Amino acid sequence: MINHFASAEFGITRQFNNRWSFAFYIPVISNARSSMYEHYGNTNKSPNARRSTHLFGLGGDGGTGITLEANSYYAFSKRASVYFNAYYLSNPRGQNGVSTARVLRLLPLL
Repeated sequence: MINHFASAEFGITRQFNNRWSFAFYIPVISNARSSMYEHYGNTNKSPNARRSTHLFGLGGDGGTGITLEANSYYAFSKRASVYFNAYYLSNPRGQNGVSTARVLRLLPLL
């Protein structure tokens, strides 16, 4: 199996004050995958035949989402500090049509 993955995120942030900001991001993702045994099996007569799938688009799961994120930082001293991050992603459509089904295929022992 060969996987190639690339992603970039473009965004604009508006800082209202030292505690509040608003950000808008657009993720761009590119995936390429090839395998001899996945993607509905290898039905080709050649033992080295590969099947490939490609994906390029906006977002990661095929839909649009809204995120809520909270960050906090506190410095106890010059040498000790703590950082906290909480992140929640909501998809307004509930389901985006991307299949998450998993199929277990047993390969014959050689």
